[in-house]
Amino acid sequence: MRPIIGFVLSAAIWVAASSCGDSAKSPTEPTTPVGIAGRVTSIVPAGNFRGTILVEFDPSSPNGGPKALVTVTGASVILLVSRDEGEFRALQLGQWVRVWFDGPVAESYPVQGTAATVVIDSAGSSVQTSAH
Repeated sequence: MRPIIGFVLSAAIWVAASSCGDSAKSPTEPTTPVGIAGRVTSIVPAGNFRGTILVEFDPSSPNGGPKALVTVTGASVILLVSRDEGEFRALQLGQWVRVWFDGPVAESYPVQGTAATVVIDSAGSSVQTSAH
C-alpha cells in the first residue's frame, strides 16, 4: 500500500510542478510603472510582427498631452484584452493601451521608444470626437 501512496503523491507533485512551469512561460503584465497609457491614433506596419504606433493620452486635446511614438519589434510582447499573447496586427485604431518601454526613450515630442510590452485594455473604436 505504501508504494502506491508514494507513487500517487509523487505523480501529484510532478503534475503540480509541470502546470506551474507552463504558466511561468506565458507573458504577463509588467509590475513596473507604465511608460505611457492612451489611445492608438496611428498604426504603421513594417512587416508581419512589427511596426510603429502613436499612443496619445487625450487625442482630442489640441495642446498635446502625453504622446509616444512606439516602435513594436518582434521581441515586443503584445497582450490582448484576454491577456493572451497577440501579434502586431491585433493593434487597432482607438484601442486603449498601456506601454512599457525597453531601453532608452528619446525625450522629444512625442517621446520615442521601443516597446517591451503593449497591453491592450479595450477594443478598437473611432478616435474621432463628435462636435455636439
